[in-house]
Amino acid sequence: MTTDELKAFLAHFPEVWTKLDAAENALNALLKLVCIQAVASSGERATEWSAGADDFSESLPCLYSTLKIRDWHTTSSAYVFINAALRKVGVVLTGYQDDRKQKENFLNRWQGSFKSAFAADPDIRTFVWEEEDEYAGDTGYFKPIDGTAGQLFDPSKIEVFADYFYWGYWYELDVADFSKVSQLIADDFKKLLTAYGPGQSTVAKKIDSKTRAKAADKKG
Repeated sequence: MTTDELKAFLAHFPEVWTKLDAAENALNALLKLVCIQAVASSGERATEWSAGADDFSESLPCLYSTLKIRDWHTTSSAYVFINAALRKVGVVLTGYQDDRKQKENFLNRWQGSFKSAFAADPDIRTFVWEEEDEYAGDTGYFKPIDGTAGQLFDPSKIEVFADYFYWGYWYELDVADFSKVSQLIADDFKKLLTAYGPGQSTVAKKIDSKTRAKAADKKG
């Protein structure tokens, strides 16, 4: 850091420090709004979920909450996040999180149909979990990986995806028009569920199975 950069930092530090808690509270309220709208857009296919400290963050620079998707291969199925350092808000689906079984299950799905759906969408992005660079702070964050949009690829063949893989969308964090951004995230989550979530045939089979079971019980 140069002397001029240090002087600029110190000039703004008192204001940032005294308003940090208020800013965190305000951003957490915005994140809650995103979660509510995303869950509503899912048609009861997703719920908010948290079982421990790794499933959410209420601290800057990156706030995030977990969504659980019915019939997904991981319990922490998706995340919505606000990244103050990068000034972004987004939603991602979970491929795998440093877990061999998760990775195997996901790669089977990816090779089956997910990779074609991904390649057909030029706006979607890939992410990994980052805890060590200058933007990570004490929370870690979802780090975007360039060069994959619109491509057919195998995550297991790309070194940066060795341990973590997420994909989804993000936007500029515009707090002046946050309701619009929040609705975009909700619409994106619905789009992700349509493209990658368990198909209606799966749901139909479960309903049909339950119907047959009830019929059999009545006969018995």
